[in-house]
Amino acid sequence: MNIRSKSLLYAAFLGIFISIGGLANDFSLDNKQNIKILLPGKYHGDEIDIENNSIVYGIYSSELGDGYELKKHSVSVSLFEDLLNDKNGQKTGKQVEISPKSTDNLEPIILINAPFLNDATVAGGRKILHKIDFNKSNCLYTPPEGYISSPGSEINTSKECDVSLGRTSYNLKTQRIFEVHDNFDSKLRFNHKIMITGLASNNSSTSQILENVSDIAWAGDLDSDGKLDLLINMKSHYNSIHYYKLYLSSLAGDQNLLGEAAEFNAAGC
Repeated sequence: MNIRSKSLLYAAFLGIFISIGGLANDFSLDNKQNIKILLPGKYHGDEIDIENNSIVYGIYSSELGDGYELKKHSVSVSLFEDLLNDKNGQKTGKQVEISPKSTDNLEPIILINAPFLNDATVAGGRKILHKIDFNKSNCLYTPPEGYISSPGSEINTSKECDVSLGRTSYNLKTQRIFEVHDNFDSKLRFNHKIMITGLASNNSSTSQILENVSDIAWAGDLDSDGKLDLLINMKSHYNSIHYYKLYLSSLAGDQNLLGEAAEFNAAGC
């Protein structure tokens, strides 16, 4: 091979290397605004920020009952009359539907629109997510059956458990406060404070605290880096039908375990 051929080959290799590096760098904290989460349903117009015919991937419980999987969908966003906000024939409400619908009538845990989920990373439109050894009942405290309390009272409890994702281990310490805020319906409001301990990307032991958590809706590896990702149910207000936050390890930076990727807060119609 002559010198010119070697130079051309090296340049081609360098171009591929830079291209791959550029793709990796696209997935950073600077681009987290490109990640969106939502659920099917009817919403006020300002609660939905996704275009009609966008591609989303739903997280579902596996049909085999063992872990979770991603399924590809197209989103249909149609307008309807929002009885609370619309006047004189306006239609600002947005109805979100997905196709194809799940053949087993399962509802998605969440729908995700993100650059790193595409035909290359989710071949064939379906992908089994890495299974995580996680039993919420062992980590998150629930109120005793028949628990009755008057407004203003609370029960403060704590639990600790270990979570494994492949060869990566985490320790979760949870503190949960049960409060009754509303005189009119005496509904319980749940508030978890979760401290997660594990190895950060710089291989140092790190602890990170997530507050105002109602529940862990899903735990696993969404971004395929072998580390823990979480979908947190933040709903703690009677007027909110959905309030979720998605945390990804790929957005954590050097000294944290998770970075906030997206949120979905909706009262619905």
